[in-house]
Amino acid sequence: MLEYFGFEVDEIATLFGTSKQTVKNQAYQARAAVVPPSLPPTRASASVWAGIHRGCCMAAAFAMLEI
Repeated sequence: MLEYFGFEVDEIATLFGTSKQTVKNQAYQARAAVVPPSLPPTRASASVWAGIHRGCCMAAAFAMLEI
């Protein structure tokens, strides 16, 4: 989901000390686990969905972004 907030895969991989493929795999798994399948995979829809869920399942992601 971090890529929906403007972070590139390369930046995320560097931040977490992992490979680009790992970032892509983890992002796919996270999205599949929490985002409704009916939500189109676009930056705009993901940002709106994440904002709605800021206080629950997206709290940790927002906390990382606010550091």
